[in-house]
Order: sequence, then structure tokens, then C-alpha cells
Amino acid sequence: MTEIGNIYYLMNDPRAEKSFLQAFEIKKNETSLFKAFILFELIHFYLRTEQLDKVDAYLKEMRFLARELETLSVNASLDYLLGFNDMLQQNFSYAIKYLQSSLEQAHLSKNSDLILSNNILLAAIHLQRYRINEKDEELNNALNYLETAIKLAEEFDHVQVLAIGLVIRAYLNASKGEFSKAFDDLEQIKEISDRMDFEQWKQEYQTVVDLVVKGEKEGKLKVQEETIFKYILPQIKSMLSFKLPERKHRKSIVLGLLVINDSGIPVFTKLSKNLETDKLILSGLITAISHFSESIISGKDKGRLREILYEGIWLTTQPVKNGLVVVIAEEATAEIRIWASSIANRIKEVPAIVEMKNELTIDIDDILKQMNFS
Repeated sequence: MTEIGNIYYLMNDPRAEKSFLQAFEIKKNETSLFKAFILFELIHFYLRTEQLDKVDAYLKEMRFLARELETLSVNASLDYLLGFNDMLQQNFSYAIKYLQSSLEQAHLSKNSDLILSNNILLAAIHLQRYRINEKDEELNNALNYLETAIKLAEEFDHVQVLAIGLVIRAYLNASKGEFSKAFDDLEQIKEISDRMDFEQWKQEYQTVVDLVVKGEKEGKLKVQEETIFKYILPQIKSMLSFKLPERKHRKSIVLGLLVINDSGIPVFTKLSKNLETDKLILSGLITAISHFSESIISGKDKGRLREILYEGIWLTTQPVKNGLVVVIAEEATAEIRIWASSIANRIKEVPAIVEMKNELTIDIDDILKQMNFS
């Protein structure tokens, strides 16, 4: 019944709420994972439709289930719902903490749908914060999370999520003056349009195309409050209703981790044997990262998570205060992006005065274990 409810929601059919409530009624006297799943879908529906007056009682029930069941998946789901609720009430700082906690737990439990949803909501929060303070770093954070969602959609071959992600990214790139990137995204949507229900979504797509074309002619595209609330956030909510198809988990092979200061000096280095044996590659990596970091630690790309292909290996870089986190891997996957972001969120900053101890003051052993790199 919950799947039917989600279909009704996407169709804007009033029978959606009834479907979720009927499913909950069947399981309401249980203390089970299945009840937690149904309760999650019901609360998620109320949050997506912003019926916040109906949320608190069910969130209380979800908290009780989380305490009783003591499972990673339910705890991750609860933190996600709490973060979503705080976002809708404009409590952005609390929302970010809950969603980042949910993202870490979802990654541990390999819940791809929840990983996707957390990245989407974190993008939405930073976009709304950018609307308020117009800081480039907020816009770049929004793009970081959105691009992880796009990469997940590509890896799972989910064209609807991919198309919506691309159209939002096109608008955001255009707002940074990167119109060629925006048009590349819009062209990619046209290329996959025959694999999705494009007619139903054509009007929203054309609206963003018109905005980008107009922005290019005028030489700028300002992120407008009306555009965010009328076009962008509704599209984000529709992304939250899709489920990723089942697939065999693709292992991401990590070759190294570097934390460097903004002068390019490594303060923490952990490398696989393959990289340790090739000092020239390592030297070249650090030099390349050092030069690259200058453009993403400051300026309009401040805060951007970037991926660099160097000598056949990928460097996924995430800025922190006074420095940069770099995950070196065979591929640039969504999972690698999540690890880079998780480490950056944990570290937060690199000490201004470097002591050559090759150790961090913040414990990241649990993340290294996830990476099979402990």
C-alpha cells in the first residue's frame, strides 16, 4: 500500500494519504521493522506535503520504535525525518546535523534510497541558505550534494532522478555564470528523454531552459526566491518519491587518503602499498593537489567537492577550513564522494600550524573501516 501511496502522491491524487494510513492501521499494534518502514513512509508523505500538524504524533511513535528496535536502519530513518522536519521549519543548522548523521548511518547500512534522499535534502537546505545570505560556499555545498545524488542516479540508471538532478544543476551552474555547463546538462536530459515520461515534465524543463537562455543573454542569472519555491523545491520533493532499483553493490577501491593544509603540505597520509612504492606518483599527486587547491579553497569555487583524473587514478577532493581532504581511488563513485564529505565533516579544519606527526586529532577510524582502509 505504501508504494501505491507514493504513486498517488506523484500523481497529486488525494487517495495517497488514505493508502499510507491503511498500511499503518494494519501494523500499528506491532513493534517491528515492517511497522517502522510503514511509519517512515507515512511521515515522509506528511513532510513532502508539508502537513506539519500531523507529523509530531507519528514522529513520537517513530522515536519509540527506534529505542525498542535499536537498529541502524531505523535510527538512520528517524534522523532523516527529524532533519526533514527541521528543514521545513527553517531550523537549518539542526536539520544539517540530523541529515549528516542519517547519511553516515545509511551508508553503513547500505541503504541507497536513504543515501540519495539525504543528499537531496542537504542540497535543498544549502540552496535555501544561499538564498538568504548569498554566500558562494552555500551554493557550492548545494552543488556538492546534488552532484552526489546525480552520480547515484547514473550508477543505478534511474533516469527520472537523473533528469531532475540535471535540470536543477543546470539552473545552479547558470547562476554561477557557467552557462556552457548548464547547456550540457540540458542537452543530456534531451538525450535520455525517450527513456522517461518526458511529456508530463516538459513544462518545468522548458521553464528552466528559458531562464538559462535569458540569463546567458543578460550575462547573469540570479537565484530568485520565486524560482526556488515554485520550481526547484517541488522538483526536489518529487525526487524524494522515487526508489532506486536493486543492484549488486559495486566495491569502491581506495588507494589513499591525504589531508593537506592550504600550502599543499600533507598533515595526514595513508596510502596503499601500490602508491607507497611509487614516490614519483605520490610527489606528482601532492603537487597537482596543491595547485588545484588554490582554486577551490577560496574564490567562487570555495567548498566545492571536485574529482580530478590524474595518471589513471581519481582524486576526490573536499575543502575544509585551512586545507583539503583528498581520497585517492580507482574510480570516482558516489560512495567515494560520501567518504570524502564524511571525513571533511568530521575534521572540519586543518590546524594552521602543522606538526609532522601524521595523525589527526579527530577519530576517523570508523570511516576508514568502511573504506576497507583501516
